Amino acid sequence: MNHNLSVLLLFTVMISTLACSPKIVSFETSPIFVCEGQSTRVSWKARGSTILLSNPLLPGTGAVEPAGFERFTPIDTTIFTIKAVRNGRETFAEQEVILLPGRTEREMVISVKPSVDGDLVGVETIKPSVLGDFKSIETVRGDTDRPITVLHEGREVILQANGLPSEAMRGTGFSGYWEVRAKPHPGEEFDDPAHAPPDSFRILVSLSCTGYKK
Repeated sequence: MNHNLSVLLLFTVMISTLACSPKIVSFETSPIFVCEGQSTRVSWKARGSTILLSNPLLPGTGAVEPAGFERFTPIDTTIFTIKAVRNGRETFAEQEVILLPGRTEREMVISVKPSVDGDLVGVETIKPSVLGDFKSIETVRGDTDRPITVLHEGREVILQANGLPSEAMRGTGFSGYWEVRAKPHPGEEFDDPAHAPPDSFRILVSLSCTGYKK
C-alpha cells in the first residue's frame, strides 16, 4: 500500500469517527438572570441521543429531541446540562440561570460637610453593577434625627425624621448620583465638637427585582 493511499484511508477513518461522535452544536439560556416567577428559554442543538438535565430538577427535563427549546421557571439558581450520547461516547455542556431575590434593601451612609450656605451637604456616586440592571427602587427612607432632602436621577424628595418610606424614587435605578442636604439643628456648631452636627446620614433603599429588559 503506497503512502498516499494510507494517508487517504487514515483521513477517511478520522472523518468517519468524527461524524459518528456525539456533539453539542449549541446550547443557550436566555435570560441568565431571572426574578422569582419569571421564566428562561433553554435552547439546544446536538448530535446523538439527547438528554436535558437540571439541578434542581424541573418538570420538562429528560430525554429530548436533538434540536429544540423549552421554557422553565426556576425555583432557585439552576444549572442546566445538555448531554449527547452516540456510539458509546458522550459529551455535555452546562449553563447556569441565576434567580435573583424579589426584594432587597441597600444601606447608604453618606458623609456630609457644611456648605457655603450653612447646610449639611453630602454627595455619593454609586457605580453601576451587572445585577443593577435588574433592580429598581421601590422606596427610600431616612434613618436620621432630622428631615433630609435627597436628590437622585432628577428627582427630589424630603425624607422625614420619623423614618417613613417615600415612593418618590420608585422605578429609578440604584446606581448614579445621590445628594443629601439638611439644616443644622439650633445650637449645633460646626467648630464645637461638643455640639457638632452629624458627619453622615443613613439612607435605606428598598429595591425590587425587575428582570431582564431589552
